[in-house]
Formats: sequence, C-alpha cells, structure tokens
Amino acid sequence: PGAHIAIKQLNRDESIPNIKQDARYLGGRLNVACQENVEISNRITAMKRGYVVMKGFWHTITPIKFKRSIFDAMVYNTGLSGMESCCLSVVQIETLFKECLHLARRAMGARAITQFEMQDEHMRIMSYSEIKKLFSLSHFSIELRLRRLKLLQTCARDLDYHAHYLGALF
Repeated sequence: PGAHIAIKQLNRDESIPNIKQDARYLGGRLNVACQENVEISNRITAMKRGYVVMKGFWHTITPIKFKRSIFDAMVYNTGLSGMESCCLSVVQIETLFKECLHLARRAMGARAITQFEMQDEHMRIMSYSEIKKLFSLSHFSIELRLRRLKLLQTCARDLDYHAHYLGALF
C-alpha cells in the first residue's frame, strides 16, 4: 500500500516526504528533477569563496605567473572539479565561465586597467578575452571535454575495475 500511495503522489507531481531532492555524486549535486541550476549556483558560490579566501593576496604586487597558478587552484578548478559526470547546457557552462573570468579580472586588480591612448590618457578595463589570454584559461566546455576524456582513459586502462561504470555508459 505504501508504494501505491507514493506512485500516486509522483503522478500528481507532489513531493514525497522523507525523500531527498538532491544528492552529491562525484563532486556535483544531482537533482531529482534533473535541474543543474542548484549545482551551478553552488559552483559560483564555491568559486567566489575561493577568491575571497585569498582576498589579501590578489591586491599584492605579485608576478602574473604566480597569481595565475593560485587562481587555477583556488577558483578555476573549484568551478570544474567533479563536473565530469554532469551534463550541462551551453548557457550553464557560459554562466560558470563568465563568473570565472569576472573573478580573474578582479584578481588582476589595478593591472586590469590599461591606457589605450597615450595622448588623451584614457583608461580602459581589459576585455575578458585579454584576461583569458593573460591567465591562460581555456573555456570550461573544452576543459570538461578533456577531463571526461581522461576519465574514460583511466577506465579503459583497468576494465575490470570500472566494468560497472562502463556498463552504465554503454
């Protein structure tokens, strides 16, 4: 009788008490309704938290190479870790990447403002493409493809150990 009531509730789109609506899987959060928006907002929050943890560091005069490596560890990889199992839309990936670029620009501080006309002494903020090039950031969609490929290569090396995972894929 309990299962029958639960099926009726599911058919009427009612929430069933004592059932979690989302769960963590390989670093990401999976939702019952297959909505990744919760995961996207969690990732953005985590990237911002990684930026804020190093807040004092970003405003120091430090070589770009060192800032880039700290940014990779604290912000960029935070936005991507465990996302290999998630199927994100183009809009969701763009949202994550734009937030990452925004934080990279903030990490640059005063260096993100450059002079573009010496005689008029106008100032401008570096574009996202310039920040991306300076920090050597690849787009999240490309990075996720690379990480998924590495995951499949790892699975292919030891087929017996990853048989269940590969069986679920194919």
